[in-house]
Amino acid sequence: MFVAISGVLLAALAAVFVPVPYVILSPGPTLNTLGKGPGGRSLIQITGHPTYPTFGHLNLVTVSFQGGPSNSLNIFAALRAWLTPHEAVVPQEELFVPGQTQQQVVQQDTQQMTSSQQTSTAAALCVLKIKFQVVDTVAVVAKGLPADGVLRRGDVITAVDGKPVTCKASAASLIRARSPGDLVTLTIARTAGGDIGGPSAGLMFALGIVDKLTPGNLTGGRFVAGTGEISADGTISAIGGIQQKMAGARQAGATLFLTPAANCADTAGAVPAGMRLVKVRNLAGAVSALHALEAGRSVPSC
Repeated sequence: MFVAISGVLLAALAAVFVPVPYVILSPGPTLNTLGKGPGGRSLIQITGHPTYPTFGHLNLVTVSFQGGPSNSLNIFAALRAWLTPHEAVVPQEELFVPGQTQQQVVQQDTQQMTSSQQTSTAAALCVLKIKFQVVDTVAVVAKGLPADGVLRRGDVITAVDGKPVTCKASAASLIRARSPGDLVTLTIARTAGGDIGGPSAGLMFALGIVDKLTPGNLTGGRFVAGTGEISADGTISAIGGIQQKMAGARQAGATLFLTPAANCADTAGAVPAGMRLVKVRNLAGAVSALHALEAGRSVPSC
């Protein structure tokens, strides 16, 4: 009897103190791209071009997480989250590269948000046909390959074989159009740095910019939220944590949620009551869908 009780106590202690390699995802805060940021300044600030009044909500959404290398979970916390609606338990490696610290992940997220704003600006100006300079940078140069020692991290590729890099023709797409082994001539500028990325806030940042640069109003006064990584050509890519993001948006008051087409399958059975999903593939399609809703026309849904 004593042995059995001791075994149970040891198992309970192990469950409390032994960490499990999982992370809890839950709905995070939302932020209106048409409103003000934490510092009280407009989240989107535009100079050098006419702007128009906006109203309503175009909210970006986030996912909060618990756990990680410096804040490990125990089995009880993981089980509680697994049984809680709108929370998910995922393997730790989905968020953290082996050896990566929690602080490094936060820094990476901050850098991606900054990059997202740059990419969103490019996508918005591209869809509005407003001229701007495209910055397509070299992120890394692989050792031992022909570009090693020639290209540098941070180089800006302005043309490929004489064809200028634009929002519709990125350096990567122009290079991929060539056959393996072909000689490719790159035109390089070494006056800019940083990487161009596109985390999940990209779509809503781009829509906020479009709304401020065009007459009328994209939201029609509605509370619109959404998510999606965006490329300079306006393509919207899938993101993670879609179920938690929908829940967070609905909790904030959103009734319309712009969803990347590639994420539609992930929304099955998880759409909060009172929320309508609109499927989007690119920025132009998202703008068209919002105009269509204002006019009472049908729009694609998941």
